Amino acid sequence: MALTVASHKPIHQTHAVAEPGAVDADGHILEPPTLWEEYIDPEFRDRALRIRVDEHGLEELEIDGQRSRMSRAGFPSTLGAMGAPDLSAMQKDPERTYLREAPFGSMDPAERIKVPAAANIDIAILYTTVGLLWEAEVDDPALSQAYTKAYIRGICEFCAGEPRLAPTAHLSLTDPAAAARECERAVDEGAVGGYVAPFHHNGIPLGHPDNDAVFAAAQDLDVPLAIHPTFEPQWTKGTRMGTWENVKQSGAGWIGYWLDRIDAVCSHTFIGNRVPLQHKPSDYFRERIWISADPDERMVPALAERYGVERFLWASDSPTPTTRPSTSPTSTSWWPCSPRTRTTAAVTETVGRGCRLAHLLHCCYAAGVSNRNTLTPQGHS
Repeated sequence: MALTVASHKPIHQTHAVAEPGAVDADGHILEPPTLWEEYIDPEFRDRALRIRVDEHGLEELEIDGQRSRMSRAGFPSTLGAMGAPDLSAMQKDPERTYLREAPFGSMDPAERIKVPAAANIDIAILYTTVGLLWEAEVDDPALSQAYTKAYIRGICEFCAGEPRLAPTAHLSLTDPAAAARECERAVDEGAVGGYVAPFHHNGIPLGHPDNDAVFAAAQDLDVPLAIHPTFEPQWTKGTRMGTWENVKQSGAGWIGYWLDRIDAVCSHTFIGNRVPLQHKPSDYFRERIWISADPDERMVPALAERYGVERFLWASDSPTPTTRPSTSPTSTSWWPCSPRTRTTAAVTETVGRGCRLAHLLHCCYAAGVSNRNTLTPQGHS
């Protein structure tokens, strides 16, 4: 039986999607506070992730028996804020706790299925929330695998028997071989795919050969592997992006400029001539990349017109602080801008391909490229 906690709050008001077949490609849960203690392997229980109260009565995470350096001073209470304007006051008030501020449906599957139902959403792809915080502070491969395994057990039980809820598996690249095995186990338990953090403690790129086992496992299982934003060690940002430490990539707005630029470079420069591609980069985008777009991105209609409406997925990010209680595709600035036939195509295409593709989603990860050979012409490797 799944570990559940009923909310102190009623269901929030939302807008219903007019067309059938909608998928929320970036839903979340708030983990019950004892999830890691109850689901972790016994030998790691004393090192389990926990929520503690500090000397000021404010909540903080305890990670590997130590006070969190990044998630403290009341921060846990804000994780389900859903656009609340008083985050600072919430964080500083000992009475406003993680459990008391948790929105309806965030910790109880019986409640959670009522949230997409109210919005006429067929499927909600679910990610972790607390789980996005700890990996920046844990570089012990064994403990990282224990934390992800515990979460996967919990989320798969949470979603079991609920066809509207699709669990995703948090995988840690601290031990790629172990993460590959965990991906297989998670899919057996009902996960529709996996996701990794956007950094590596060793400072290597995600596409480094050391990580191939994880991508190969996802490919062999025919499930997508996403990259989801998390807390990150500050030093890894410079490693990943060279000296451009302030570069950030999210949402869909970057697509138009970036594809125009790389098409131009590949078509008529010496740099492009050295890249062994059979087709233009934008052609690969149209064939094998899906993007989850934030609700307020106004450029999506123009991008969908150029690259295909079926490439774009709507992502609520609910119930995290970056979303609003009323957010739905019909309340966004881009969804109603597409002609009705194209809007219908977007949502039904997602359902038609199943939540296996819907999970491709967050943070602009390309799903069909885990096999390196898919992007190289014959005779190259």
